Amino acid sequence: QQYFWPVGWTLPVYGAVVGFLTNWIAIKLVFWPVHPKRFCGGCIVLHGQFLQRQYEVSAEYAAIFADNIASSRNLIPAVIRGHCSDKLFEVIRQEVGKTVDNCTGVAKPVVRRMDPQMLEDAKRLAAERVMEAMPKTLLSAECYLDQAMDIETLLTERARAMSAKDFEQLLHPVLEEDEWVLILLGGILGIVVGNIQWAVLGR
Repeated sequence: QQYFWPVGWTLPVYGAVVGFLTNWIAIKLVFWPVHPKRFCGGCIVLHGQFLQRQYEVSAEYAAIFADNIASSRNLIPAVIRGHCSDKLFEVIRQEVGKTVDNCTGVAKPVVRRMDPQMLEDAKRLAAERVMEAMPKTLLSAECYLDQAMDIETLLTERARAMSAKDFEQLLHPVLEEDEWVLILLGGILGIVVGNIQWAVLGR
């Protein structure tokens, strides 16, 4: 281009265009085409890079999801302090109440003579103590809970069993929001390289 049209400012312009297009095409080919497209009698096959490696990517995705989102250290505080924690507390209060009633044994006649409100307050206090102790108690068994739930294995199996279209719809939204940043970065790098060439060629 510089040989036929020696205008230095075109180098960063072309660099930006090439950078934008290169990154856009590269990102596009990560997920497109969803289904394999064969050309030249099957000698050339186009298929999204992530979708080609669905078996391996499923395991990686499941490991990241299970460790960073669905791990017991994240789920336990959410369950205990989340917007439905009042329902959990009510279940615990009922179970504590049943346990207290079942464990009174020979003391039942004495318990019956107690002020009903006082008894209910005692049950509620016991339930509150259980709720307070639950996070620390459950987190101490974090490894056991993760093994028992085995979310990573479950997610891996489900993701591998997905159709190519469903798998693409699972992964693509995760990256879609930041695609423009990568494309913009390609353009910026193209401009930088173009300016360097311009400075070196001096035309």
